[in-house]
Amino acid sequence: MCGIAGTYRWPDGKAVTDRLTETLAHRGPDGSGTYAHALGDGEVHLGHRRLAILDLSGTGAQPMVSEGLVLTYNGELYNAPQLRAELEGAGVRFRGTSDTEVLLEAWRRWGTDCLPRLRGMFAFAVFDERTGELVLARDQLGIKPLFLLRRGEGLVFASELKALAAVTGGSLEVDPAALVASLLYYWVPDSRCAFRGAEKLPPGTWLRCRPDGSVQRGRFWDLREVAAEGQERARSGDLPDLAGVVEESTRLHLLSDVPVATFLSGGLDSSYLTALAARDRPGIPAYTIGFRAEDARFEAMPDDLRYARQVAERFGVDLREIEIAPDVQDLLPRMTYHLDEPVGDPAAINTFLICSAAREAGVKVMLSGMGADELFAGYRKHLANLIGVRYRRVPAPVRRGVA
Repeated sequence: MCGIAGTYRWPDGKAVTDRLTETLAHRGPDGSGTYAHALGDGEVHLGHRRLAILDLSGTGAQPMVSEGLVLTYNGELYNAPQLRAELEGAGVRFRGTSDTEVLLEAWRRWGTDCLPRLRGMFAFAVFDERTGELVLARDQLGIKPLFLLRRGEGLVFASELKALAAVTGGSLEVDPAALVASLLYYWVPDSRCAFRGAEKLPPGTWLRCRPDGSVQRGRFWDLREVAAEGQERARSGDLPDLAGVVEESTRLHLLSDVPVATFLSGGLDSSYLTALAARDRPGIPAYTIGFRAEDARFEAMPDDLRYARQVAERFGVDLREIEIAPDVQDLLPRMTYHLDEPVGDPAAINTFLICSAAREAGVKVMLSGMGADELFAGYRKHLANLIGVRYRRVPAPVRRGVA
């Protein structure tokens, strides 16, 4: 992950952007940069902290400036090679091999129309020196975070909410509605933000700021529309090749100029993903965690370490086992700091620990099976909902008798 930040016609914009970028230093240890440009009676400032994944050279440094366009970007485009080939066919010449440059040139050619063409996870800000417009955009599912504050004609944005809190001098107040939502859903949905006044750019949308103070918003992807379209195709018999989709997605996620590893809990999702990744990268490292016998009884899930070992042996994976005995009481303040908003899933602790161990071993990219339960109804609550629907079909007198 990288860290992006910036201000648009914001008082003392340079100092604010410098502090934002400094607060995000942990997101990008491989480099940092800032950009400034006069804008009428104000200024625009952009900041970046880099975690280099593609094109480790200076040609991938950010904010990236090219012929009047400036980009600060967090994410990865998995179809960057295909977009690059299309742009080169149209006469574009690239200086390096980063997906950042691909995104910049795609924006130059297609503007907001490039957004539906992007396959990946991203949050970025692009500034046009000629028009004075700043556009923020966030990926289809909101995988990459992007927080912002608007006051008058000014705007400030950052990858993390704590950065905005730092530059506003503690003036942000907790939103009680967001707090209630976190208790209901175990997280704060995108329609809410932990602090009043701050907001998240909704997934699949963009926001354009103009020098005259006007703001325009647009949507380039909508989950409901995609789901309805898929349902209609399924009813007509046009069923997708799910195995092919997952295999292609896994292969594309291996695109990297730095070491890649996988999570391997021993469960179905991570085992499937690791097996697919091992096809393209034999011997790929996989990380799994185990608990001391005295700690295992506190875990809500069974110890699947034996299954992880079986998968690793079957597919020739370099399994790296990490036995942990975390002092959760000491760890929670760090977790709270990095999560920014309330998250009720204790799996975040295990994820944090295993990522820390992998990073110490020099791994920058890890693939996980997260999200599969949401897509394929793998949680116990999905089964409960299904049973509930069927139970309601039972005549009421019978249900009362059962009760």
